[in-house]
Amino acid sequence: MTNSTGSYSDPNQTPPLAQAVPLGLQHVLAMFASNVTPSIIVAGAAGLAFGSAEQVYLIQMAMLFAGIATLFQTVGFGPVGARLPIMQGTSFAFVGVLAGIAATQGLSVALTACLIGGLIHFALGSVIKNLRWMFPPLITGLVILAIGLYLIPVAIKYAAGGAADFQMSADSFGSLKHWSVALRRVEQCSNFDWSYCWLHPCIFLRDGEFRRGF
Repeated sequence: MTNSTGSYSDPNQTPPLAQAVPLGLQHVLAMFASNVTPSIIVAGAAGLAFGSAEQVYLIQMAMLFAGIATLFQTVGFGPVGARLPIMQGTSFAFVGVLAGIAATQGLSVALTACLIGGLIHFALGSVIKNLRWMFPPLITGLVILAIGLYLIPVAIKYAAGGAADFQMSADSFGSLKHWSVALRRVEQCSNFDWSYCWLHPCIFLRDGEFRRGF
């Protein structure tokens, strides 16, 4: 890899340390928020109180296993791991199903489903390269679109002040104070320079799949 202060469009470029450290911290903080949100949503669907010991436990487990999975991907252990700078975390793809199971069958059934699903995914990892033809861009793009549509109500609640019961019942919920921050963030994202996507490969790949799907 080369050291340069030029364009970030080159994936082989290593930025100077003064830039790499804050960019790395930004990546970790962005991952942190998206990693704990599924746990909060599923816990809420299961009827757990916001800030309860059970919800905190779910968040802690999400962060712990995200770290373990990241080590597997980056360092690699035998045939397991891509050995690339990939941060692993919880997936929003399963939030809709898990929230439904947690709301109707309870959190224990939802976690058991996670365990069984994890074993199936682990087994599929050895043969998934032979099944990629079954998942063209149209399919992956529509799946990501469905995930986004399911999360719209959650995003609106967070933009208005929070998704917890005490936050939605607060007098400030839906006030301009909260919406101004959210709208400012939307404005920043609309002016995003996609040449930086090599620093966030997950964002780049998902956006690419979504656009190719249409």
